[in-house]
Amino acid sequence: MNARTFFPVLLAGIAILLSGCAPYLDKIYLETTETRMDLVRLRADYIESVRLLNTQIKTAQNDEQNHFEILTSQLEDISDRLTRLENENAQLQSKIEELKFKRSANGAAATDYSANAGAEADTSAPDQDSAASELYTKALQNYNTGSYQQAVSLFELYLERYPGTDHAADANYWLGECYDSLDRSVDALKAYEDTAARYPAHEQAPIALFRAAGIYERNGNTTKAAETLRRIQNSHPNFKQMDRVNERLKALGE
Repeated sequence: MNARTFFPVLLAGIAILLSGCAPYLDKIYLETTETRMDLVRLRADYIESVRLLNTQIKTAQNDEQNHFEILTSQLEDISDRLTRLENENAQLQSKIEELKFKRSANGAAATDYSANAGAEADTSAPDQDSAASELYTKALQNYNTGSYQQAVSLFELYLERYPGTDHAADANYWLGECYDSLDRSVDALKAYEDTAARYPAHEQAPIALFRAAGIYERNGNTTKAAETLRRIQNSHPNFKQMDRVNERLKALGE
């Protein structure tokens, strides 16, 4: 076979060989394309999974921070309650001793009733003070022992009978604390707001507003909470816990 016939035959053989491999080459090309597409999808899934994981981590961190702030606020409130209770108990003990002295003095003055026909009238006021003090003490004791519903009844009775006494503002405030302990936030808010409105010059007024702001915040009404805290700043600039008021306003973004 000469060169003139060899090359055409060789080319024809190569063409036949390539034509036989074409389906296989097409299959390899398709499989390669599908693999590339799978890799693209896997990469997209990986990126999305990383994004979701980062979002979940950030959400968990925010939830933990919020929970920590709530617990811190609750602990501070409990600390304040204990401090106020200790002060209240000290005041009550002083008041009781004072009333005992008054009763003793009035009893001695009334020994000669015929010489002083008005002695009975003179002792009526100390007796009323004693009854008011005993009722207030009993109500506070019920609160301290966790008998909140009984304490509510006694504080309400105190406010009904002795609205103008020294402990009226305290009774109104502790009524709010009882309601708050019973998870009756609406009634607690009313009691706190009443305390601030009826006794604006009393030391319990800014404390009552601070407690009201805490309930507003727990209920999600941050606008009302901030408004109530600003009332403390404006109406009670010398409030001893003003640093906490400022902290809460800062936490609320004010």
